[in-house]
Amino acid sequence: MLSKNKNRGFTLIEMVIVIIVTLIVVPIAATILSQEFQIYYIGQNLTNADWQGRIALDRITRDIRAATNITTANANSITFTNTSEEVITYNLGGTNNTQLIYSSATSTQPLANNVQGLTFVYYGFDGVTQAVGNSIRYITITLNIVNQNANFNLKTAVYAWNIAG
Repeated sequence: MLSKNKNRGFTLIEMVIVIIVTLIVVPIAATILSQEFQIYYIGQNLTNADWQGRIALDRITRDIRAATNITTANANSITFTNTSEEVITYNLGGTNNTQLIYSSATSTQPLANNVQGLTFVYYGFDGVTQAVGNSIRYITITLNIVNQNANFNLKTAVYAWNIAG
């Protein structure tokens, strides 16, 4: 007896059904994958903004704790002398005033990029807002960093323990 040939291949209807299913599934998968990449990049931008802000605030905090005399106390900048008699300034500068700048007699360097806001608020012993050099006891610092779609706010308070009042 002759056996039937079982290697028949695909019919035209089967091929059309596979093409239609593929045309439905691929755009859905591409949309989901695209959204996942967007979420990844937003998370990466948030992490970068957080990292820059935290390092900058740590540096400012450390330097203010070593301040012995505050010479300029503005809402957006501070200048003081530290225990090594070095004059240090923190303010916004750089390209379009979007960098947090550290300045001393020996160097000037950016600490953070994409800074949209830097605010210092100065307080005395009684908790009343102050802006007078040696009557300042603690300072709150607010830093706003915007990195593409990521907006990050950091805030800290620093006690200036070396200032003689």
